[in-house]
Amino acid sequence: MGDSEEGVDRGDEYRHADGSREIVFETAEGRVLCVREYPSVDAFRTAVEDAEYVGVDRNVADLPDVEEFETE
Repeated sequence: MGDSEEGVDRGDEYRHADGSREIVFETAEGRVLCVREYPSVDAFRTAVEDAEYVGVDRNVADLPDVEEFETE
């Protein structure tokens, strides 16, 4: 995946009306991979209530914990 595609760049950050933040991680072939942070569990549940739960993505679930990436 490249760093920019069609004016969408890694690190672009968006704030939603529900208080969540969405940050572009990568773009490629017209697709955009983002990380979204919700202000609460309730906000997350509201946002996904109409979505179909399809299970656990092992590629993400098996990543190291955040603490592994922290520097002293």
